[in-house]
Amino acid sequence: MSATVTELYRYYIHNNDAYTGTGVGFNLDTRPIQYPDNWGTNDRVTIVTDALGASRLDISGLVLVQDNPSPLRLGVNTDPTLGSMAVSNCVELSADGTGGLDVKLSPDTTYYVWLLCNGWSRRYADAGLVITASGSYGAPATPEAGDGAFGRALPITLTGGSAGASYTLTASCAGRTETLLQNGTATALSWTPALETYAALLPNAASAEVTFTCESFYAGVSVGTRTATATLRFPPGSLAPVPASGWATAAALNTGAAAGISCYVQGYSRAAVTFDSGKITCLYGASVAGYAVTCEGVTVSAAPYETPVLPGVTAALVCTVTDTRGQTATETLTVALEGYTRPALSATDLFRCRADGTADENGTAISVCAAAHIAPLNGENRFTLTAAARTLSGDYGAETALQAGVPAVLTGFSPDTAYELRLTLTDRLGSAAQYTQRFPTRAWAMKFRPDGNGVAFGKAAETDAALELGPGWSLKLHDSQGNSVELDYETLVRILEN
Repeated sequence: MSATVTELYRYYIHNNDAYTGTGVGFNLDTRPIQYPDNWGTNDRVTIVTDALGASRLDISGLVLVQDNPSPLRLGVNTDPTLGSMAVSNCVELSADGTGGLDVKLSPDTTYYVWLLCNGWSRRYADAGLVITASGSYGAPATPEAGDGAFGRALPITLTGGSAGASYTLTASCAGRTETLLQNGTATALSWTPALETYAALLPNAASAEVTFTCESFYAGVSVGTRTATATLRFPPGSLAPVPASGWATAAALNTGAAAGISCYVQGYSRAAVTFDSGKITCLYGASVAGYAVTCEGVTVSAAPYETPVLPGVTAALVCTVTDTRGQTATETLTVALEGYTRPALSATDLFRCRADGTADENGTAISVCAAAHIAPLNGENRFTLTAAARTLSGDYGAETALQAGVPAVLTGFSPDTAYELRLTLTDRLGSAAQYTQRFPTRAWAMKFRPDGNGVAFGKAAETDAALELGPGWSLKLHDSQGNSVELDYETLVRILEN
């Protein structure tokens, strides 16, 4: 209870009219409440509030004796002789004699609770009358605050308190408590949690919970505390690590076909990034939590820090260091790559010749010359140029090394045998370019096989038991009427394909 009953008195009224507030015609009677002998009564109970005061009065312990038309009323004031008490300031009790009144009673104060009879009011007897005072003079306030950031102003509002209150507000975060208001009346406040202060207390966290505690006072007496919580974060970049020059370095990573090449090669090289923690300063007790490299849309966040293959002639490597608060610092390393194109052959010049290189379709040698084109790769690329030959029905023989742009004479080629010559240019990365050229036999009007088992027109006979026609020759047949039909190589191929 927030109040105590100190005495119980009765006032007799000498008529059945409603009380008008004049205080005339009433006598004090100290007898307990009971069914009256005659006229209606107005009964008074004296209560004294405690340090909290009260916000509610409730009554119980009455027994209905006579049910008259008008209800009994309950009211309260500070005047022992009713004073300004009026019916309009009272509440009607229910038929069972219970009811309640919302009030605002000051702490440590004497009040008079009245049961007012209005003419033919219901009559009750005392069966253990209890007046209960509950609540407090003023309601405790509740702090309200949203999430915020260290180093930035955070609005705080105290809501729900009553007039005349004073408040003490504290904020507790990371083991530290700050008093934001001491017995003050303000209900709208702003608090800026110092970035440096809380950074030192939170070296391994990106955020922390803060608890606001508001204690409310009325007439210097506490009526309770209310709390609220919010989350405070370190703003991105506010405590970023400070890297020194050279904290992140990149080197060409060449494997496979590019192994052994020191420069970056477009389409072959990757980048390997190395981090030096000794060149990184973390603030207020934090430490390095991790690194990451982002390139070509791929992020690598664990060692080894190696990028995908770099396809262009420049590449941006975004290097990031993250500390134990989640703060980050970045630097972009730009690397230049040597452009790479596949090998190519040009200015090819191949023909039958004599041993001294003089062009001759009856010669037993072939003259070969070609220009080679490769990507220089900063002088680290190299190539091989070779030639190999085969008969049209056989396989290529051994490769013969050539020098680019320098004519070479290859011997051992019968003028009466058709050959295919292949040039192959291969660079250090294993990429190759090829060029092939066929050499028909020398021209003959008609030529028999040495053993007579084959004949050719327009070329040398190369196949046993076959009739051969040289390049550009066709078979033309005539009938007795002078009509003719012609079959050449291209027409025969189309017939056979269909």
